[in-house]
Formats: sequence, structure tokens, C-alpha cells
Amino acid sequence: MGRSNPDQKIVLYVLTDGLSTAQQCLVRALMRRNLAAGSIVHTISVEGALAQQEGTAETYLLKHVSRVTMVRLLLPKLLPCVQKTLWIDLDALVVAPLAPLFAIQPAAPCGIAGRQSVVEHYLGRYQGPDKEVIAPTLENLVTFNAGVVIMDLDILRNDSAYERTVQKIAFEYGNDDQV
Repeated sequence: MGRSNPDQKIVLYVLTDGLSTAQQCLVRALMRRNLAAGSIVHTISVEGALAQQEGTAETYLLKHVSRVTMVRLLLPKLLPCVQKTLWIDLDALVVAPLAPLFAIQPAAPCGIAGRQSVVEHYLGRYQGPDKEVIAPTLENLVTFNAGVVIMDLDILRNDSAYERTVQKIAFEYGNDDQV
């Protein structure tokens, strides 16, 4: 990320799971070392966010969905003073400047912009308790890859449907990719 954006000051929020305070400090230091001068790195532990969230997501958690990935859906609550974020999965490699991507404005009412998925969908792996009922309704759904997305957190904060959907699909069924 730093090599692709050498002059860009970046405010980075790194979600962690199971790291001690000292380990989080080390993560911040290592990240800052590779970013432009003036960049800021924060770490946020997912344990607290998940403890406050109702539901049993881990019961149905898909193998490719980590607890950190689930918490990205809570960014509107976790970052109350942040208007917009660029989510980049841990396994994504940044090879170009991020400014043009961050300049994209997600449209209301969705509040999320992402690249249309090259994979049809993950319905074959959907494990929610209503799998037989919901799967047919999603067959022709256009999806997007959630590994790199722009999120307008203000739009998401003001959309009660977003919060209900996150609670039901992600934290009761454990399927954040379908949100």
C-alpha cells in the first residue's frame, strides 16, 4: 500500500482479533513505517464489537469469512466520526494509487460501491436456517466482490434497512457476503 501511494497521507484503521495491546502497537508501528509521513494508523479490536452485537454468527460462519470480515459491517457504528471508508481485505494487494478509487461516491440508498463479482454467487454455500426459502429469491441477484469496497458510512448509518439486514443475514446467519 505504501509503495503504491508514496506521497499520499493515509488514515488507516486495522481491525484485529486476539492481539494484545503490545501486539497492536507493533502492528501500528510496522504499518506506519511503510506509509507516507503524516499517515495515521489505528487498531480496533473486534472482540468488543462482536460482544456488543446480538446473534450467533459463528454458528453459521462460512469458512472463508473471518470474524474481522464480519465486523466490517459494523463500521458505521465503530467509526462514528468517519464519513467514508475504503475497505480492503487483508489478502488484497494494493498495486496502484488509492485516491482514484476513494474518489468514487457510492450512490444512495445503498451506500456501498464495489466491483461486480466475477463469481456468480455463494448461494451454494449459504447455510442460514432459511436456506430452502431464501435461495430461490436470490438466484438472479447481481452481486459484487466485497473484498474491496467504498462505504459511505453516513448513508449506512441513516438506513434502518442496512442495520436490519446486517443483523439478520450476517449476525444471525453468519453470511456477510450476502449482505
